[in-house]
Amino acid sequence: MTLESSKTLGGVGAILILAGTLATSFSYGVITIVGVILVFIAMNGLADYYKDRSIFSNAIYSLVSGIVGVVAAAAAALYIHNFWYDYTNKLSGETLSILERQLVKFCGVNFG
Repeated sequence: MTLESSKTLGGVGAILILAGTLATSFSYGVITIVGVILVFIAMNGLADYYKDRSIFSNAIYSLVSGIVGVVAAAAAALYIHNFWYDYTNKLSGETLSILERQLVKFCGVNFG
């Protein structure tokens, strides 16, 4: 793969990531995933061109770090939501449904 084709693939991938992020309700993330794949193909081409595998491996590390960050943020948001939901239900005298209790148990949340 040449330097120019790697640059072109990376640019198209970046544009698709942006377009997929802006149009999430229409594409359901497919455009973003295609963009990420194109960027990684470009990173592999750049690593081959410059004969430096750290370019591609650092791109993989950044993807994994991003996924871990999103999962951690979602878990924190779920924990906060469940805590607030349980607190407001205790104030109003309502109880959690069976499904909500199982979800809280699954997440390891203990409200005492």
